[in-house]
Parts: sequence; C-alpha cells; structure tokens
Amino acid sequence: MSDNEPRMGEMPGRVTVRDYVDRDPHGVASGTPSVFALGVGFLLPPTMALFGVMFGFAFGHIACETGSKVQVHIFMLVCLALALLGGFLSWREWNSLGQETPGEGRGPLGTRRFMALAGLIGAGISAYIILAQWFPTFVLAPCMRT
Repeated sequence: MSDNEPRMGEMPGRVTVRDYVDRDPHGVASGTPSVFALGVGFLLPPTMALFGVMFGFAFGHIACETGSKVQVHIFMLVCLALALLGGFLSWREWNSLGQETPGEGRGPLGTRRFMALAGLIGAGISAYIILAQWFPTFVLAPCMRT
C-alpha cells in the first residue's frame, strides 16, 4: 500500500471520518461552547419549577403561621429568576452554536445545538409553571386550605 492511498476509516486528503463528522460548518471549534453552561441551561429551569412545587407548600404553612406572604413571594421570585437565568444560558449557547433548527446535525455540534434548543423550550415551560404556582399567592389568603 502506498502512502498516497487512503487507509481504512480515512477519507481522501488525510481527513479521518471522525474529523469529517466533528467538523463545524460555522467555523466555531467543537470545544468552544461551555458544556457547564449548556448543562445548567438545560437542567436549572425544570429543577426550579420542581423546587417551587416542593417548597411552596412549606412556605405556605410558614405564611399561615406568621400571617405574612413575603417569604412565599421572595422564594417564588428567586425560582423564577433562576429559571430565567437557565433560559438565558441556553439562549447564549444557541446563538454561539448557530441558530438553525437542529435537524440532521451530527456529532457534538448537533447534540449541543439540540440541548440548547431544548433548554430554551424547557425554560419557557418552567417559567410558565412557576408563574402559575405563584398566582394563587396573590389571590388567596395565606391560611386558606382545601
């Protein structure tokens, strides 16, 4: 076998299949986006929505005992702010990776683009859920229970 012939697993021009699949059509290196920011943007919003459900009831009991709903409002505001922070991180990663629909993207770039889009969608849904949980605090008395 001569040096000019491609070997198994290589494409002509000494580009391996791995290099071809991992190449970024936008010119951004595959390792540039922050994996930490991508993970936080994907997981933080639904986690905050779940924390709102779990601890909202506990703060409701505290509000009933103290007669003040300030703790509930502060907690729900923090949950909403953290969920929106996760959405912002996902949006930032989405912009840095290219804004096309994930579609048939292969390799790490397609995966990161999909996670960023899923984080954006999840942040919107989670923010809506947190607002829906927070609304009764404005309307109902703190000691009203079913």
